[in-house]
Amino acid sequence: MVLLKDYVPFFISKIKDVEQIYKAQDKELNKIKLDIKDLTAQCFVSTATWGLDYWEEFLKIETDNSKSIQERRSNIFAKLRGQGTTTKKVIEEIAQSYADIANVIEDNPNYAFYINLESYKGYPFNLDSLYKNIEEIKPAHLAANYRLTSTTKNKIRIGTITRYAETITVYPYNPKQIELKGQIKLALGDNTGLENIIVYPRKRGN
Repeated sequence: MVLLKDYVPFFISKIKDVEQIYKAQDKELNKIKLDIKDLTAQCFVSTATWGLDYWEEFLKIETDNSKSIQERRSNIFAKLRGQGTTTKKVIEEIAQSYADIANVIEDNPNYAFYINLESYKGYPFNLDSLYKNIEEIKPAHLAANYRLTSTTKNKIRIGTITRYAETITVYPYNPKQIELKGQIKLALGDNTGLENIIVYPRKRGN
């Protein structure tokens, strides 16, 4: 977020009227910042959205808004990669616009070649555009054949737990002999005292 008050002395930004002006200008500056970011995204096919119309116009691709953005991007990538002389590598690069892995196997004796496609996300859209692009650039005397593979990759976590239990049953019994062993310490003390004994009846003269 752009804050104009960060670029002026603090006592100026404390003025109430100036503070309100800065708040209004900050909103406009943030909007401009977002607009610049969005405009920059349209300059790259992989991030373009509304800018795809201009890419398609530049490459003479018929705009079809019913297609997904991903499919339109793939068509544009294919068109860009198909510029120049057609080679095996060019065909692979075009095909890879529609899949994660693409390789071409030549079958010259049969005047054909095979395009092997492998996708980790499946094929979410129709591949007619791929077929059309390949048909436009391939040598006319060669037939194009396709092999599609959809590979699903998932992380599977397996957890195990081991439980152990035992039951001990104790039946009542009567002990026949009990033996106690131990040390017993008793404290003893000697009493010291004085006592006076009077014997009755007393003897006379005493």
